[in-house]
Amino acid sequence: MNPPSFLRVAQASGDHWGSMVKSVLTALGPLAPDLNFGLAYVTFGLAEHLSSIATFLRETTPIKQWTVAVAEGLIGPIGAVRGRPAVAVMVGRLPENSFCRLEGWHEPARQHFLASQSAWLANQDLPVALVHGDMHEVDLPDMVKDLAQATGSFVIGGATPAQAGGLGGVLLGSPLTLVTGLTQGCSPLGASHRVTEAQDDVIMSLDGRPALEVMIEEIGPELAQDLRKVAGLIHVGLPVKGADRADYVVRPLMAIDPARGWLAVNAHMSTGDRLLFVRRDEVSARKDMQRMLADVAQRAEGRTVKGGIYISCLARGEQMFGSDDTESIMIKNSLGEFPLIGIISHGEFSHDRLYSYTGVLALILS
Repeated sequence: MNPPSFLRVAQASGDHWGSMVKSVLTALGPLAPDLNFGLAYVTFGLAEHLSSIATFLRETTPIKQWTVAVAEGLIGPIGAVRGRPAVAVMVGRLPENSFCRLEGWHEPARQHFLASQSAWLANQDLPVALVHGDMHEVDLPDMVKDLAQATGSFVIGGATPAQAGGLGGVLLGSPLTLVTGLTQGCSPLGASHRVTEAQDDVIMSLDGRPALEVMIEEIGPELAQDLRKVAGLIHVGLPVKGADRADYVVRPLMAIDPARGWLAVNAHMSTGDRLLFVRRDEVSARKDMQRMLADVAQRAEGRTVKGGIYISCLARGEQMFGSDDTESIMIKNSLGEFPLIGIISHGEFSHDRLYSYTGVLALILS
């Protein structure tokens, strides 16, 4: 019989990658020889040492295969870090055949993974793919969707500034039980509207009326008096077709043309598309974070949380809440103390889509 799963986390900052990794291993304490799962996150300042860090971890721990990723910042047991070198790791002993590593979701590695892991995938209902992808890869949204469809998995993770080789990470499946949640950090303003005239990223009309006129009705008279206040506060939400809940992808409002009543957004728009206006501020973000935490707590059905991974957008944290630690504190206040690490990303994956301004949480349950 497999031993019960357990997870431990540790974190360190410093001036040299070697001393940081040694500090992390010291903080973890003695490692049992049957550990088989290792996840390491490093900040962008350590990107050039990624290969050395991975080699050091393999050679000095019982874990011979590590999932290692670079991110803008990281979330760990000591606190969130960005802008300076830091390392956070999660190690554990997971049930045999409950996970498989993904080196890179691109050809020919894509076909090799599907062929070599066909038996494992066939025995899974809905595995969770924890992956990281290059933020500069123009096909990244398509790659996330393809990974979800080809493997039958629920994808979570983030876009990072130094993740070569397509999508890489690890797929987690039965007998593990995972619960995931997505927080948008926005409040919808009114119902969705139909795009009736658009070209590229410019929306001329909504519901047969000037697009700006419709937006002004939704945002209210206070903001309408000074449209400069709209910047960074009002965004566009693009509803996700076929979603089983009110889901949408947030895209920034880039420009307003008051003379013609046009809006420019950071997305390609076509006639017939639907959109809604959303407000993004601290009050909305806290409210939606609490909603997400209550939802995952309900779906956990009282089972013990063994560990968690949280992916937060770089536009959240300090910019939204005043501190990069706010979200991890909210998670622990709602769900209790458990090993938690994560990254601060340039875009977040949930299910089969690339989001922005969001937080994605995954809990590994007993």
